[in-house]
Amino acid sequence: MAFKTEDTLIEGVQDDGTAEGVIRAKIVSGELVKVPAWFLDWNDTTKINTLLQTDNNDGTGSGYNLSVVAGLPGIASISTIIYGRVIGIRYRRPNSAVPDFTVVIDGVPYAVKPNVIAPRASNIGNMLDRETLVIIAQDLSDTAHTVELVLHADALASRSVVIYGFLAERRAGYQERMHNDYIITQGTLTIAAVAFPTADPANSRPHQGVKKVWYYNKNTTTARKVTLQYAGSTIRVIDVPAAGTVEVNLSERGLIVSGASATTGLNHFADVDAEVTFTLFGLK
Repeated sequence: MAFKTEDTLIEGVQDDGTAEGVIRAKIVSGELVKVPAWFLDWNDTTKINTLLQTDNNDGTGSGYNLSVVAGLPGIASISTIIYGRVIGIRYRRPNSAVPDFTVVIDGVPYAVKPNVIAPRASNIGNMLDRETLVIIAQDLSDTAHTVELVLHADALASRSVVIYGFLAERRAGYQERMHNDYIITQGTLTIAAVAFPTADPANSRPHQGVKKVWYYNKNTTTARKVTLQYAGSTIRVIDVPAAGTVEVNLSERGLIVSGASATTGLNHFADVDAEVTFTLFGLK
């Protein structure tokens, strides 16, 4: 049967091709995309801070920190617009407790309870210090939605949560950001082995892996050698020409450094002290 005019305004139905009329159609979620945290409004700039979060793999390498001091009343609030039927939240889940917070979509509050979603002991280790992805609503209208994040104060303790961004449908026009190279750290080599860092020195947060390293020889007349080792064993020797630079590509997707010391992880050293500098690049 043909739809009447008013029938075409009904969401989630389709014509079944029979005289009986329409049947209920299952709402199917589209492919979800990591959307960066960007906000149109916030209630207090002293409570909302942008942080360097290099383990946030949405291409920004940053996040928003919502924080409130002890004492009532008090809130930290940020809001934006998200399109599509499905909306999710991405937040940092460290190896310690994360306070409950609220996601308000078009005026409807949804409680997020991180310690119920992913309970973890305080001594579980930094390897689980990553993001958590939670679908908040998946039956919304296929339009724009006002999304507000609210963190309420506690009477006795300060509270904070780091927001990495959102999850939204690709069919609504969202696309992943390009992952950009950024400098993890720089330094000067000596004859003593120096371990590649497992965390970003700027914020002590785990990075997403080392993509490449540049070696520059400050000596203008003599070439120098740099040795790469893993767990104490040599894996490569690099010749760096006088006054020259050598680029060593480790991984296009970022090499994850598992060990944090010169004996257990990836390390490098030069054949003389203080003549070869290095620059490590990672991915945002």
